[in-house]
Amino acid sequence: MIKTIYKKLKRGLWTYMQPLSTKPKSLHNPVSDLFVWRQSDKWKTYFDLYDIGSFYSQIAKTTEVYAKIVFYNQFGIKINEHTVKLKINQSSCIEISSFLKEGKDRYGTFAVFHSNIPDNFIEHKSYLTERGFVSYKYNNKNKLRHYVHGNLDAISISNNISYLLGTSSILKRDYQLQFNLTNTENYEFIVTNYTNNQQKVIFKFLDVTTGKEISIKEYFVNPNGCCLCNSNINYIGNFRLVISSRLVMARPLVFRFGIKKNFFDVFHG
Repeated sequence: MIKTIYKKLKRGLWTYMQPLSTKPKSLHNPVSDLFVWRQSDKWKTYFDLYDIGSFYSQIAKTTEVYAKIVFYNQFGIKINEHTVKLKINQSSCIEISSFLKEGKDRYGTFAVFHSNIPDNFIEHKSYLTERGFVSYKYNNKNKLRHYVHGNLDAISISNNISYLLGTSSILKRDYQLQFNLTNTENYEFIVTNYTNNQQKVIFKFLDVTTGKEISIKEYFVNPNGCCLCNSNINYIGNFRLVISSRLVMARPLVFRFGIKKNFFDVFHG
């Protein structure tokens, strides 16, 4: 009995009032992930956009359906928003980079909010959520785009005012990257802040065999913002990454580049 109570109390420190994300204020509020955009002479970002609601309901072809895309820079400051008209039951690939002005900002976050929320979503107490596919093109010589799906119910919107759905952990948490790193490749890790509090995010690079710390990098990330950490450390061999923060799940977006071989990949770590 005592062991059972102890386990419940210990688990409570990690779970009580600490969901991965909270529920939106209303079933009529659309939900989105906080996707990552990149823009420079080497980077272009795209998004596969389609009217999710039309898959679940029949609406008149004359009905105007749209998606609102809201952009934030790496510091979480809103820098733009754009409304895209959607074709019912059709998909389109839009270039996210084209909605952003060339300037100092090279990366940030964006959210996609849909206007068409079918009645059957409301009836089943479900939320229409955009966690679709972002794709990236690196170097104009490479015509292929590399895709990654959405990750979280991060943000919602009501009366044109967005609000974040993430919660902060009571205790600091360690997120173990799900693969080992090597000095024959370069990596960039981006973590987004989907909570209402500024988050301290610590990237710890450790030796695979001994667990000895090789390098530590710290960032402070504002709500709606993100941080980018690279793997430029002077180390030969395999190593791993642990991300410490009070985010309930600090799962990074990973960009991987070949050093000797010319390749690029993107995925969730």
